[in-house]
Amino acid sequence: MSQKLIEMKIMSHNRQAMDFLRQQEFDLCLSHLNKAESILTSSGKFNNLNKLYGITLNNFGCYYRRTGNLITALNFLRKALEILIKPPIDVYHLGGTHLNICAIVSQTGDHEDALSHAIIALNLFTSKYLDDPSLLATLLVSYYNTGIEYEYLSQYTQACVVFTKALDLAIEKLGESHPLTISLKGSLASVNKKKSKLNVSPLRNRFRDIETRQVYTSQISTRRSTSINRKDSKKYRFLTGERLQPMLNNNLNFNIKTELGKKNIITGYGEKNPKSQRGTKSNQKDKESIKDRLVTSDNDRKSQYSKSIQTDINNSRNFTSAVYNAAVIIQKNWRRYKEKQKIKALKYKKELEKAENDAKKALDNLKSLQEKKKQLKKSGNIKKNLSRNQNAHKFSIQGCIIFIQKHVRMWIQRKKYLKIKESVIKIQKNVRKYQIQSLYSMIKEAVVFIQRWWRRVLRRKKRIKVNNN
Repeated sequence: MSQKLIEMKIMSHNRQAMDFLRQQEFDLCLSHLNKAESILTSSGKFNNLNKLYGITLNNFGCYYRRTGNLITALNFLRKALEILIKPPIDVYHLGGTHLNICAIVSQTGDHEDALSHAIIALNLFTSKYLDDPSLLATLLVSYYNTGIEYEYLSQYTQACVVFTKALDLAIEKLGESHPLTISLKGSLASVNKKKSKLNVSPLRNRFRDIETRQVYTSQISTRRSTSINRKDSKKYRFLTGERLQPMLNNNLNFNIKTELGKKNIITGYGEKNPKSQRGTKSNQKDKESIKDRLVTSDNDRKSQYSKSIQTDINNSRNFTSAVYNAAVIIQKNWRRYKEKQKIKALKYKKELEKAENDAKKALDNLKSLQEKKKQLKKSGNIKKNLSRNQNAHKFSIQGCIIFIQKHVRMWIQRKKYLKIKESVIKIQKNVRKYQIQSLYSMIKEAVVFIQRWWRRVLRRKKRIKVNNN
């Protein structure tokens, strides 16, 4: 059986198996795959053996995945990957195998491994897309799988980058109404929602994704010297952005969030920050007044408490100094945090520029290699695979000898034929010449004979006339 017939049989069994798999005819699907495998094992070695073996094992993996045997499917796909890595490499089937492994590993929960396979498939299809634009749908699927795995790992920035690239490519090549474009739009929107939930105020949560942000800041809020009612204390919250003010509670204390998000509670309006206290006599008097308040009865305690509030509020220096110290601490930590973020952003920017330069160099090298490949194809100097064994080499030499002999013999026979043809034409020409010459001589003799007798007749007539006269 010839090699082409073997390839056609194997591919037809694989196609029928996939058709039955779509129709959920699992027994028929498995029987066709087994037939394809038996043909492969019994046919021996030929050129596209690795490619056909990889396709068959890939389809086995798809079958076992549909039937729920994920471990068996993964084993088949890993075997297919080992075979398809060997040269000559078929990028299309190798990338498809990585995508199938990504899907199964993602089902098992190992999203890091799934992400690595998705990135490999994406790189393979990206390099192949330059030569074969018909791989657009497969390239978009690999972009989609990569973005989904980034989303599973909560790396929303990378997911947004991947989905944005895929969406731009889909809009450019397929249009906004295509199902793939619509699906990518939905995925990008969902990732942006998840990302926006994490990007709360920098004083409330730490950033998971470190990015450069434009934060609008202004000067410290004006120092308060007026009294604040208890009813209005619930309206105040810890604000970020343009105004930085303390958060007031019902017990007339205010809280400050430090850099790590922990609360430092400063009690009373009249007390200073512990860092600003210098052991003055007023602090001792405040402590003695608080102790006296605790000893008194409820009514006296209420009256003394309200009086202390009024005196503390009237004493604007203590209140404004507490607010000022709190604002200074907040601003100091906030500026430190911003500087750290700027340093990290610059660091990541440098790394990104370096990665982009490396990628550009790699693309330039790839383009130069592709141009060299085209030149080699045009000149006909492509080297054959060095992995051919001696028998195949001998077979190729014998085939060349037979080919040369056949054409030499054909040339010799043609030369003989042309000589015979030329001689036949010469003979025919001379024969016809002889025939025409003989015919001409016969006609000439006949004409001469007729003329001679005709002249005799005329002379006789003249004699008869003369004699009669």
